[in-house]
This record gives sequence, structure tokens and C-alpha cells, in this order.
Amino acid sequence: MRLKESIETIETESLRLEYDQSTRHWSLCEKDSNGWVNLIRGAYSSFSLADGQDFRTDDRQASIIITKKKISDLYGKGRSLKITSVQRGAELTTTLTIYEKGRAVLVSLQVRNKTSEKFPCSELNLFETAHDGGLNLGDSRWLAGLNGYQSWSESEIFELDHEEHTGYWHALLYSSEKNKSLLFGFVTNELAVNSFEINRPFGSKTVQLRSRSALRPLMLDPRQVLQSDKLLIQLGDPPATNLRRYAEVLYRFSTQKKEFRKTGAATAQIPTGWCSWYFFHSKVTEDKVIENLKAAHEHFRDVGLRYIQIDDGYQRAAGDWETNEKFPHGHRWLTNQIHKSGFLAGLWIAPFAVAASSALFRSHPDWVLKMEDGSPLRAAMLEHWGGEIYVLDPTIAEVRHWLTDLFRKITRHWRYDYVKIDFLYFVAEGTAYREPATAAQAYRMGLQAIRKGVGSKRFILGCGAPLGPSVPFVDGMRIGPDVEATWNGLIPSMAATASRFHYHNHAWYNDPDCLVVREPLTLGQARMWASLMALSGGMNLLGDHLPTLPWDRYALLKKTFPVFAEGGVPVDLFEPPKVIGISVQNQSGDVFRLSRLVKFSRGDDDQWKEPGFSDMDWPLVEIPSSWNDYDGGADRRDTGWYRLGFYLPTAWDPADVTIHLGRIADCDETYLNGAAIGSSGSMPPSFESASNLFRSYPIPKKLLNWKGQNILAIRVYSRGERPGLYSLRKLNLPRIWNLKVRKKFGHWNVVGVFNWGESPEKIEIPLSRLDLSSEETYLAYELWSEAFLGEFTEAIGLELPPTSSKLVAIHPLASRPLILSTSRHLTMGAVDLEKVEWNKKKQLLSGRSNNMVPGEYTLVVWLPSGFQLSRANPSAVLRGSTTMDSILKVTFDLKYLKPFNWELEFSRANK
Repeated sequence: MRLKESIETIETESLRLEYDQSTRHWSLCEKDSNGWVNLIRGAYSSFSLADGQDFRTDDRQASIIITKKKISDLYGKGRSLKITSVQRGAELTTTLTIYEKGRAVLVSLQVRNKTSEKFPCSELNLFETAHDGGLNLGDSRWLAGLNGYQSWSESEIFELDHEEHTGYWHALLYSSEKNKSLLFGFVTNELAVNSFEINRPFGSKTVQLRSRSALRPLMLDPRQVLQSDKLLIQLGDPPATNLRRYAEVLYRFSTQKKEFRKTGAATAQIPTGWCSWYFFHSKVTEDKVIENLKAAHEHFRDVGLRYIQIDDGYQRAAGDWETNEKFPHGHRWLTNQIHKSGFLAGLWIAPFAVAASSALFRSHPDWVLKMEDGSPLRAAMLEHWGGEIYVLDPTIAEVRHWLTDLFRKITRHWRYDYVKIDFLYFVAEGTAYREPATAAQAYRMGLQAIRKGVGSKRFILGCGAPLGPSVPFVDGMRIGPDVEATWNGLIPSMAATASRFHYHNHAWYNDPDCLVVREPLTLGQARMWASLMALSGGMNLLGDHLPTLPWDRYALLKKTFPVFAEGGVPVDLFEPPKVIGISVQNQSGDVFRLSRLVKFSRGDDDQWKEPGFSDMDWPLVEIPSSWNDYDGGADRRDTGWYRLGFYLPTAWDPADVTIHLGRIADCDETYLNGAAIGSSGSMPPSFESASNLFRSYPIPKKLLNWKGQNILAIRVYSRGERPGLYSLRKLNLPRIWNLKVRKKFGHWNVVGVFNWGESPEKIEIPLSRLDLSSEETYLAYELWSEAFLGEFTEAIGLELPPTSSKLVAIHPLASRPLILSTSRHLTMGAVDLEKVEWNKKKQLLSGRSNNMVPGEYTLVVWLPSGFQLSRANPSAVLRGSTTMDSILKVTFDLKYLKPFNWELEFSRANK
């Protein structure tokens, strides 16, 4: 039995932190209606060296010193417990802080080298638990949300299981049964690339979570101190609230500022514009930019488009960023044309990339990152960048000076107002920097040099960037992969927009990637991407060839400018799909999991689909995985086959079933017992990727062997970097987004509803999920159909065609005329309604609208029973609703861009 005196405690009204001097572990309890409940048990920190030595704060042979004090920092006021452990030449000091408000704990570790030898650092773990410890989450179903490493990396949400999963920068756990979330997130990332490993062992109520901070190849000198990054453990209720709070705290601690601040005049609004990459790619020319500049001036300058961004393809080579022969007049001439047209100029650059053929590399071959054997680290092979691509080493002072001078030239001499810095993760791939540094430290050195050259009044957009260490240096951040103007090409960016929504307006401005609306996208699919971007509040750069767009796509794009900065929330983000890959499902919904060990062979032979083919000499591989995991040296462009034998459950009655495979890069043809059952994408020569599509194929019962073995054969062709069956999960695509619009004159919700499937679907919007009162009645109006949906108290049900969306404005029921929507913007009044007033005595509804464009401007007005419009000023065209008499559409013909004042006078009809 432990003595009470061996327990040191600090607590607030809702949290209690206990440190057990006998075990050297700390635990965290939270207070609920039943008293104190243990949440974390047996936690400690550790520090390891490259030679295998480990130092742990729960070393019972170490001497310890404990101090307590009150503190106040960027999170708030709290109490801290500091434990210093001296052991074997190292001094480890753990600081644990709990806060009076916010239900949070902050953990940090300081390591002092007390020897006369250097410490070759390997890893630091701020949070791990003893074998009998962990997170005590009980019996309820807990979901995990894990963040990807860099801009293009996927973030996943899934039910916790026994497999170990890895995420970066932050991880969130959520129980829908308890409506409770628990977040672990680094609020500084100055020292290391920080990650988390998490799993829930078989049959256990305890979740195991460990943080990892990679320190190689850092050296800790004698008598020197190593300060860890700071880890926040934050309890919350809805996960969206917890994530947004984390992103806000991340910005505070990373920048040492209390409030999010724009960096200068060029960022007075969230950036909007046009980007050359998504139509022209590397074949962009000066003439093509000028064509789109003219179209942008004609169609979009007056609606809020602000930047013209030149992307990859203008440069002579990576490292030599002057223009090539496709841009004969040079940078300064081009920015002059952009500025004369009333726009700001943006430039893409991969600042750390340097081609072997470049003048920079020929002059300074010693500036690039090296392998352990001293040879240059090769990051890529890109012909239009100049061939073999190496990486600048920012730990070299001359490299940092060169970066600063380059960006001064870009912004002050070439006169670009905005820079998009791409492929930033290249720097973090290094293992042998000139000066001892971690990957995160080297990366931040480079970003600091770039920011110094750009200055504080111009915008920096990060891309291909390790997210955590970027926070203090960038104004905007790409939070997903590149889009393509196809349905499958939009899906990953749509998923990323949801999974990283919380960063926006807190850590930086989110860049979901470019808005493309051209064919083969249907108008409904283009509306989905435009709606999601508008609801997210993120950056909005167009990616089509503007002179060739049809009128309906122009009209759609105009309704996305300017950006309404208050981003919405994906309501059902933490409701991941229940079906996972490599499983068979019957018509009753029962799921039978198949083996994840399958036979695999590269090559292509039509006989490999036949049940009688012998695959005895094929190797067994485990999926999900990339071919590169077990065949890394092969050509990226190749064909391979998977084969798997399985038996169906004897309890199932013979009937049609569905087989779920997962996501496959890039295209597949799938067979069962020799018969084709489905395909996705297109094989060469008409290649079309479907790498983001979750494969589910129906199987008629007549094709199945119900009494013996079935042979599944999957033919795959890939051109990607992670070929093969790489994921068993669908991308998490929330169906409901909620944007809360709050104005001085009133408030309403704009709700986006999305059908991601290939079949019609009915989707219900529970009003309680939108934080609306169950005791009020609400009015709903849908934008695309221009239809009043009616009055609602509990939920709104909508029928949606395949791959389509609806935008619904939801207002509290009023007893007087009310503006439900306008025609100006997809946020249905949020961008344009500046002021709305109701004069009860005069029965006058008046207002002021801004962000106007010439043409028709429509107010959609709710008319309670007994009201009728008697006068509109200025004069307008009036239309009744096509569905109900209670809606009036008042259309004004605007001639000018200036703010617009309007009046609607009503009379009461005799009852």
C-alpha cells in the first residue's frame, strides 16, 4: 500500500494531477458527477541516445527534487509541478502544468548533459505509460483522429483497434457515446518532428499512446541543456471545439502572440486569385498567363479576385529562378502587367530544390544535403526542373544568406506580392546536415531565412510542408494534395478540407487547393467543390483556363468571391464509414473479414485470374501496403496482381454479396473465380487513375463457391508513388457542413449537404447537430433549387442526386418579413448583407449591401401570413415563390459596384 505522503498533487476544480514518488509516475484525474475519475495512469517521459542508452523519468534509482508554483502563460493561469531526476550523468526535469480554465495539462522536459562527453541524441518521448498504465477510456467505442505529416499527407479517422497507428503533430480521441474528446497536441515544434503512436490492445479498456520526438542527428554538448517541445493534453466535449481550441493555442505558443494577426496590407483579406498550374502545368507560357490575366480582369476583378499566380514552369531550372525562353520579357515585365490590370502578383518556387544542371549547383556543390557516405542527397528526378534534384542545406550560413537575398529579389526587385513555397519537406529528409541539427531545426532555419527576405507585409503560402514547424513562418498553408479536374481528382482535397478545418483562421489561412469547375466535371460536381470551399472560408484560387469557361461556370465562380472568412465546421467529421476493405458483406449487413496476407507478383498474364493457376511460388505480402514496401527497386509504372483464396461463412445463406477491397493506386480489374466482377479507372493506353476510390463490387451468388474455396484476383496498374492496395479505409467525407453567420442585425446558419455516392440519397439534418434550439421553429431555403423548404423544429430531410450538394440557409422563425438569402454569394447573404433593419411602426425592412457587382441582385424575403409588399426602393422586379406564397424574390438591376441601399415597405392585409 502506497503512503499518502508519497503522492504529490496539484489540482483545479475539474482536474487533479498526481505524482507518485514511489513509482515516479504521474496520473491525471477528472471530476464528473460521480467524483474523481482516473483518466491517465502511469505516465512518464524518456530520452534515448543513438548508442542505445535510455534515460527515464521513472528511474527509481535516481534522486528527485520536487517543486510547485503558480504560473501564468499564453494558455492562462495555472499550477505547475516540476520534478527533477538526476541519473547516470543526465538531469531530466519534467514540468507538468494544469490550468484553471480549459481542462488542460502542458508537459515539457528539459535534459541537461552533466558529463564531459557529447550525447548523440536519438529520440525524446514526452508521454508514454508503464505496462500497467495508459488512457482509461472504459468500454465505450472510441475513435481516433490522426493528422498526416505534411500538406499532402492524409489524415485518418477510425475506430481504435489493436494495430498500432501513427500520426503527426496532434492526435484526438473521441467517444460519441460520451460526447467527449481527448486531444494530445504539440503546441511548439521548434526542436523535433513530433508524432504519436496509438493502439488499443485486444480486450483492453486501456488505450496505449506514446509521443515521439525525433532528435537524430543532434548532438548535446557537455553541460548543455536540451529543451523539449511542449505537449498539450486537452479535454473537451465536441471534437470540433477541441480541435479549434488546440489550433488557437498552437498559434499562441508558436508565435508568442495572443491573437492571430495578419502580416500586412497584402493580407487584409484572405487571398483569392488564379493559378497557372491546374490547366497548363509545366507547359505554362507568358502568353497563356496574359490571356488569363485579361479574362480575369474582364470577369473577376470586380467580384474580389486579387492575385495572379505564376506556378511551376517559368524557371530555367530548380535553383535558377530567372525566367526561361517561354517567358521572354522576364519577371519584372510580367508583374508590371499584372499590377496595371489591378491585381497582385504571386510566384511559385521550390526554394530548397537545386538541379544538378543548374548554375547554382555548379557554383556551390557543397551547399546541398549529403548522404552518410558524403554523396548528394537526391530528392527527385524531374526533367522540367533540370533533371536530378538535390536539396539545399539550411544549416549552412551561406545558404541562408542566399535564400534571404533570393526572396528579397523576388519581392522587391521582381515585385511579387505573394510567394508560394513548395516541396518544403525536402529539407526534413536530411540525415547529415553540415551543422548538427534535427530535421525540424534545419527546416525552421530555412523558413526563417525566407521570411526575412519576404518581410512582414507580403504573403507566404506553404505547400508540401511539415505542418507543425511551419506555424510561425507562413500566412497560409496547403492542407491537402493537388486537385485534378475530375471527380476522383477532387475527392482527396475535399477530405483534407474537412480533416484540417480547425487550422483555418487559427494557425494560418487554409488553402484547400484550387477551385476547378471545367468539364468533365458536371455542374453538380463543380457546385460541390465550390460550395465546400465557400463554407470552409479558406483561400480561393481558380485553376481553369479562364477564356474557355462556359457562362454557367463563370456565374458559379463569381458567387465564391470574396471569401467569407469565418469557416464552417464538418458536423459529422467523427462518423467514419463502417465498412473497411478486404471483407465480404451479405444482404443482411453481416461482414466477414478476409485475410490480409495475399499472394502478389509483378508482371501481367491473363492466366493469373484463373482459379486453377498455381501461385505457390508467389510471395505472401500483407495489405494494406505499397509495392515499394516489399519491391522498392522496381519501376513506378508497372502492372501487378494480387491473389487471395477464401471460404464464405457456412452460416450464410447463398445470395448476392458485396466485396470491399479498399483504395488501390491507380486502376484495377477484379475477378472472382475467373469472372470479371468490377473495375475502376482505365488501364493503358487510355490510362485514368482512380487511386482515391474505395472499391466495392457486387458479386452475384451464382459466381460464388458456397461449399469450397473462392479465388479473388486483382489486376492493378500503377503510376503512383505508393502503388497497389494501399488503404482499407474510405476517405472520410462529411456529409454536413455548418457555417454560423453572426451579424449585428441577426444570425443564421448556412448548411452544406453533400452526397458523395453514385446513387441518390436522402440525408437528414438534425437541427440539434447545428447547435439550434429544440424549442424554436426554423425556416429553411435552398440555394440551387431556389426553393423554400418550409418550417422545421427537429430535422430537415433532403433528397440529393448522385455526386451533388445542397446549400440551405436556416433562420429562426420571425413574425415579420425576413431576408432568407441573397443571390450574391454561396454563403447566402453573409458576404453582402452589411446592415438590415426592421421598422415596426413603418412596416419597413431596409438594409445596405456591399461587395456588389453589376447585374441582377435578388433578395429572398420570408413573408409571414398577412404581409404583402407595397413598395420597393429602388424599383425592382418581384417574383413569388414557385413553391409557397410565403416567399417573395425581389430583384434589383445594379449598374455600379458601390454599396447598395435598399428599402422594402410592407402592408398588412385585412384578415
